[in-house]
Amino acid sequence: MCNHSKIVCPNHDGSFDCTTFCRLCEGDCEFCIVCEPLSNEDWEEFYKPIKNHITNDDSVSFETYGEEVNFVASQDPHYVWTEVDGDNGVYIVNGMAYANRIQYYVTEVPWQEDEDICITICEYVVCSCYNPDDEETEPDEDCQQCFGDGTYTDWKN
Repeated sequence: MCNHSKIVCPNHDGSFDCTTFCRLCEGDCEFCIVCEPLSNEDWEEFYKPIKNHITNDDSVSFETYGEEVNFVASQDPHYVWTEVDGDNGVYIVNGMAYANRIQYYVTEVPWQEDEDICITICEYVVCSCYNPDDEETEPDEDCQQCFGDGTYTDWKN
C-alpha cells in the first residue's frame, strides 16, 4: 500500500465519470504520481510545460546554457524539470539537475516536496539478436530491429 499523497486524475478533474479504462487511475479517480509512473504524454497533460518564450517557437524545452538556463534558474524549483541521459535511457526528472542534462522544462503545475518523479522518454534495449555477455558473438547485421548495432532505442509514449 502506498503512503504517498494521491492526486486527482487529470483526465477527470475530480469528477466521478471515471471508468476502469482510464489509463491513469483505472477507475479510482486519483492516483499516486510516485508509485504509478506517468507517460510523457500524461506528464505534459498534467504538469503543463510552458512554451519557451525566448526562442518564440512552439518548443516547451529550454537550453542548458545562456539566457534560457538563466530563465530556468530564476524559477521556483518546484516548477522545474530536467531531461537527463541515464545509463538505460532518457528521462524527465523533477528539479534542476546538472549531471547528464539534455534540456530543461518549466511547468504551470508544481511538483510536491515529497515527490521523486521520473518520466521515461526512451529506454536503451539490448536486441534479442545479441548477447553482450558472450564475447564470441556479434549482433546480426541483417536484424531489422537493431540494424546490426546490438541495441535499439525503445521510445515510450
